[in-house]
Amino acid sequence: MPLVVYTLIRLALIAVAWVVLWLAGLSGPIAFAAAVLIGLMVSYLAFRGPRDAAARWLADRAARRRAAKGPRASGIEDDADVEDRAVDAATSPGPDRAPSGGPGDPDDVRTPDDRP
Repeated sequence: MPLVVYTLIRLALIAVAWVVLWLAGLSGPIAFAAAVLIGLMVSYLAFRGPRDAAARWLADRAARRRAAKGPRASGIEDDADVEDRAVDAATSPGPDRAPSGGPGDPDDVRTPDDRP
């Protein structure tokens, strides 16, 4: 697994940088933050191969998962279609609906005392 290898390389770089900073007299959270930044920079500049291999592995894994699920496996599109039909049915006036603004209008939020 290239991702594990790259992660271990980065963790080792952070540990080495932290020890070097500790030996230099810097301690506490500032030393840890500096070690993380140093590890990030060194791994980005010096370990391009393992980083690219990890990125390719992640991209291949995502593509396999997408292909295994199929185009509409999540059901999100089906839910959206049902919701669209419900909204269309609720907003379009049909022969069985009273015209908007009438006494039987369900959208009329006024109380009976406020109505003319």
